[in-house]
Amino acid sequence: MKFAFLCLFNIILLPFHALFFSIAIVMTFLPLFPTRVGMKNLRSKLGVSRVRAQYLLACVFFQYYLYILELLVIWPLGLLQQQNTPEFDSFLVSMRKKYQLNGKRGILMAGGHFCNIEGLGKSMRDAHEKQGCKHFYVLAQPSGSKIIQFLMDSFRRANRFHVLWTKNKDLLRTMAKKVSEGHGLALLLDQKPSTGGMFLEFFGEFAAFPKKGIEVGVKAEMPVVYLAAQRILPGYFRLHFAEGFNSHLIPGISVTDLEGNSRVQLNRIFEPSAVDFERHSQAVMAGFVGWLELLVRQQPAQWFWDYKKWSRTPQLSASQQPKLPEVAFILPQATDASTVHLGTEKTAS
Repeated sequence: MKFAFLCLFNIILLPFHALFFSIAIVMTFLPLFPTRVGMKNLRSKLGVSRVRAQYLLACVFFQYYLYILELLVIWPLGLLQQQNTPEFDSFLVSMRKKYQLNGKRGILMAGGHFCNIEGLGKSMRDAHEKQGCKHFYVLAQPSGSKIIQFLMDSFRRANRFHVLWTKNKDLLRTMAKKVSEGHGLALLLDQKPSTGGMFLEFFGEFAAFPKKGIEVGVKAEMPVVYLAAQRILPGYFRLHFAEGFNSHLIPGISVTDLEGNSRVQLNRIFEPSAVDFERHSQAVMAGFVGWLELLVRQQPAQWFWDYKKWSRTPQLSASQQPKLPEVAFILPQATDASTVHLGTEKTAS
């Protein structure tokens, strides 16, 4: 019944949808900063034509309108829905059983900037509450606008989101404390850190990814889940999820023991660490980046291309070539990223 109401609601709003998508198309012709960056990223990373790039970028701009619509209207009306809730709930139950999570450890959910990240947070919150688990904490970067910051902060508090702000000077200590208490952690790991981070290959070019949050989770022996939300129609989502490459949870196994396979997803690490927990953190991240790239290639209009993700690509000299990751990412023959399982078991040939 809720789905029928949501469909009716979208039919009523069709003129507004058409208007804002038309505005989004016009924006792709204007010399705006997001337009220039988005067009460059789409054409260089996906190799699409200019017309195709403009269409995809218009879809990206249109997502901002849908984001606001879902947060300010659809969500308060109780119409925001998820297509595969039972499958996701069952998946989390199996993860808790597999890793024997008895309240002393939570799950680290690694997400990406797909459509509505607040809706993704709602899915994680609801799944945790159904299972009677402890809270999970979401890392969030403060907005440059005080008004937007106030609105988002109020919205998250009203919807029982527990937020850790990235500008907090004691962020790592706070994260470690919450994790040690058995709470879960949700990170958006396709962001670009302004400094530091780790460099991984993403769409054929090295890009900077955050590392501190993943390192906190690896040290605390938290199992990692890769997660992204795909919008089917405004207010209606499908979750894509997979068990992360949890090499840090395999007893007596080092990352180097897992290298080498002819059917692997190669995501190169620019500077593989010699420190054990850092190497495992890189392995988890390399798995996430490979999974995310597969999903983005399948749904390019759902990822946000309009920022300089690759602006901090490290400079390579002729004598300094990056090493291949000493990790095997076993990918079954699947076209849906939600079915991809990254693990140590080889699939049947």
